[in-house]
Amino acid sequence: MEVTINYNGQAVAVEVTLEVYEFLDQADHKTENLFHEQRRHWDGREFDEYIITTEGVGVYGETPEEYLCRMETL
Repeated sequence: MEVTINYNGQAVAVEVTLEVYEFLDQADHKTENLFHEQRRHWDGREFDEYIITTEGVGVYGETPEEYLCRMETL
């Protein structure tokens, strides 16, 4: 397979094996996904799982009935 890479600012066509091509393709997809996650993050910080778990909206949302039951037990 032929891949075009940038080498010292010039585009160079290089012949690579299928495994290398698949690896480079995966790396491109991973870079693109991380770019989208960084852009989506509200305060411009880099994508970080710790930030998402501590400041992000959780999967679990308390229903009004659960809230009232919890307040009554306090």
